[in-house]
Amino acid sequence: MVTKHNALIMEVLMVGLLAGCTSQVREQDAQEFNYPAIRKARAKLREGDKQSALALLNRAIDDQPTLAQAHLEVAQLYDNYAHNYVRAIYHYERYLELRPQ
Repeated sequence: MVTKHNALIMEVLMVGLLAGCTSQVREQDAQEFNYPAIRKARAKLREGDKQSALALLNRAIDDQPTLAQAHLEVAQLYDNYAHNYVRAIYHYERYLELRPQ
């Protein structure tokens, strides 16, 4: 089980990772933000439908496993909404593999 301390460490690492992004990574992320399934998932999140957003993001990952942004958003949903920490860690790790910068 992930403790609050471990969750805080993950959040700090993510903030540090995002703060150190290169322009190439930012460009890749900008392209992924416009990926149709990610846009639809964000619309579902704005509506408060986290379950549908999670399903859309997982389908996007099935179709395009290298969508780092989708992995990050799925990880956050598993972590904060579904409380499925094993899946959250997997997707955080995939994100870091795809965006090591």
